[in-house]
Amino acid sequence: MFQARASQWDHRLYNVNRDCAHNFGDVMREVVARLEGQRWPVVVRWLESEQVSAADLAKACQAFCTFVASSTEYPREQMPEALARCGWFATPPAAQAAVMAILGTVLAGYFWAGVREANVLGDEPTQTYQDLRQMGATASRWLTRPAWQRWLLLVWRACLRRLGWRR
Repeated sequence: MFQARASQWDHRLYNVNRDCAHNFGDVMREVVARLEGQRWPVVVRWLESEQVSAADLAKACQAFCTFVASSTEYPREQMPEALARCGWFATPPAAQAAVMAILGTVLAGYFWAGVREANVLGDEPTQTYQDLRQMGATASRWLTRPAWQRWLLLVWRACLRRLGWRR
């Protein structure tokens, strides 16, 4: 996985997996809003046919949030054990599937928007996974250059853009 330092003096490594953890609250709030708003008619009809209540969905969301939030408290625990401890398997399977389906649509939206916005130094946003990986490599090379080289390259790129050069 791509790791970078924000500066040569800050020795903490950037890790995209931490972004997922930092965004968990926002993601789950959106999952709950979509479940409450009944935004996916196929899922709504299926939950009705399975007789899954709003309380069942709330319990599934609560169990999933507890599963994630308590993951560091039990470092040796395996994922299935953690899910069981948090009550995930005590909720109706249809509620579990609905939460995961909505979670998938929320994350797909995050990825879709994130890949389109990922760029370095004003380049065009990436459009494919391969482009995103290449952008990570470009960012790594950029961040490891001395400040004077970064400044010189920025000036050079600005001059080229003024002359109408585009990548």
